[in-house]
Amino acid sequence: MSHRNDRLTPYGRRILIERVLAGGPVAHAAKEMGVSRTCAHRWLSRFRVHGWDGLEDHSSKPKSCPHAAPAKVVAEVLSQRMEHREGPTDLAVRCGVSPRTVSRILARAGMPRLWELDPVTGARQIRHLTVQQSPIPSPTGSPTTSKAPWHSSMPNTY
Repeated sequence: MSHRNDRLTPYGRRILIERVLAGGPVAHAAKEMGVSRTCAHRWLSRFRVHGWDGLEDHSSKPKSCPHAAPAKVVAEVLSQRMEHREGPTDLAVRCGVSPRTVSRILARAGMPRLWELDPVTGARQIRHLTVQQSPIPSPTGSPTTSKAPWHSSMPNTY
């Protein structure tokens, strides 16, 4: 995917390749397009390998992650969490992996944190807290909702 400051969009890459195929030197075509010779040669070699489709944007997402936790470990961590309702540190001891690995597995699976769970049922609690500001009495004794003079120098921290 092209970004805002990208010199060559797929259309620009096509122009670059057409200029080189027309017989122009790569260095001249690169200078005309405002890119380095290295960049121009990179697009030219990609064109030679993949054709016109090679000039399109492609995902930079890795095809695999060899150091990811195996599916067996992920399943073990999730089942232990459901069964014992423990935090990452205790689950790490049970499952034989690091606490950070357990945290990543739980977050990726969308598991709630322990403080979000009901202590009895283990279900996720929905907490809604309504905060209302109560009126602060003035030093003169008249009812008012304004702050007392001794609060005026304090920053508003709520």
